[in-house]
Amino acid sequence: MHRELHPRLGMFRRAWRRCIRYALRLSWLAVLMACHPTASTNGEVTIRTPPDTLISVESGSLAEPAGLAVGRDGAVYVLDSQLERIVVWRPGGGALQTIGHEGHGPGELEQPSRLVVSAGTVWVANTGNGRLDRFTRGGQYIGSTPLPTSALSGAAALDGDGRIAVPTGGVGDTVLAVVYRASGRREFGLGALIAPSSGAFDLTAIHNAIAAGRVPALFRNFSLPLFGRRGGVWLILLAEGVVQRYDSVGQLQWSARLRDPELARIREEFFATSSAAKGPTSFRMFSYVADAAMVGDCAWLLLNSPQGDSATILVIGPDGSIVTRITAATVHDARGFAVDEQRRRLYMTVPSRATLLAVPLPAMLPGFTRR
Repeated sequence: MHRELHPRLGMFRRAWRRCIRYALRLSWLAVLMACHPTASTNGEVTIRTPPDTLISVESGSLAEPAGLAVGRDGAVYVLDSQLERIVVWRPGGGALQTIGHEGHGPGELEQPSRLVVSAGTVWVANTGNGRLDRFTRGGQYIGSTPLPTSALSGAAALDGDGRIAVPTGGVGDTVLAVVYRASGRREFGLGALIAPSSGAFDLTAIHNAIAAGRVPALFRNFSLPLFGRRGGVWLILLAEGVVQRYDSVGQLQWSARLRDPELARIREEFFATSSAAKGPTSFRMFSYVADAAMVGDCAWLLLNSPQGDSATILVIGPDGSIVTRITAATVHDARGFAVDEQRRRLYMTVPSRATLLAVPLPAMLPGFTRR
C-alpha cells in the first residue's frame, strides 16, 4: 500500500512545485508590467511610467524649445527659439552644452526654427538670419548657406544632406510646400492648394468662419513636411487631418485621412476657445498635429491634444495606415518630440514648462525598427 502511494505523492509534490514556480513568475510579470510600458492587443500602446526630467524649468536652460533631435551617440539637441541657441544633453550626466548664441554673425542665431543631426553635422534653419547653418556635433561652427526669402519658415523640414522642405501656406505659391537643395536652389513643389489663397490675412473672414463652425480657409493650406529615408517627402496637412507621401521627385504616391477619436476633441477645443475669445486677433491657429518625425519607415505624429490631455502619438506606416497609437499617460502638454531608436527612448519637450522629458519605449512596439 505504502509502496503504491509513495510514487503518487512524489508526482503530487512535483506538480505542486511547478504550480508555485508558475505563480511566482506571474507575480514577477505583474510587477514588471506595472513598471514598464504595456501594449494592448488592439495595437494601442500606453506608457504609464513617469517621465524622467532631463532639463527642468528650475535650471533656466530652456525658455521656448522649438526643435528636437537625437544624435547617434544618444545626445539630445534642443533648439530654443527664445534664447536663440541649442542646448545639448548627453547621456551619463555632466554639464549641459550650448551651441550658438544670439546675433547675426557667423555661428550666431536669430529666430532659429528647425534642426537636424546627421552623422557628423548639426544643421540649423537660422530663419531670422536667412541662412542654413552647420555646426559639428561638438558645437564648432562650420559654415552657412543663404536661403531665399521663400524658404524661411518655422515649420520647415531638414534632412542630413542640407535639403530643406518649406510649407508655403498657399501664400505666393500654387503648391503646399517647396523643396530646396542645400544650395538654396528650388527643386520641386508638393501638393495642390486645398483652399484658394487670397494672399491676405483677412481677420473678418477668419472670425466669420469660426462663428459658422468652419475651419478658416487660410488654415487649410498649412502643412508640415518630413523627409523620408530614401529621398521621399511626407506632407501632413495640419488642419485637414490628412497625410500625403511623395517620391524623390515630388510625385504623389498616396493620400490618407487620419482616423482617431482625439481629432474630434482637438477640433471641439479649437472652436470652443476661439469662439469664447475676445478681440479681433484673439484666436488660435488650428492644427491637428503639434510635431512629427520619421522613425524608420514610419511617420510619428504628435497630436495637438487639448491642454491637460495625455500626449498621444499616431504611427503612420509606409502605406498610410495607422500602425499603432502611443499614449504617454503621465506626460501632458507636450508639443515636440524625438525618438532614439537604438536606446528605445522617447524625448518630449513641454514648452509651457520649459522642460525636456524622457520616457522608455516598449521593446516590441509595432512599426518600430532598431537600427
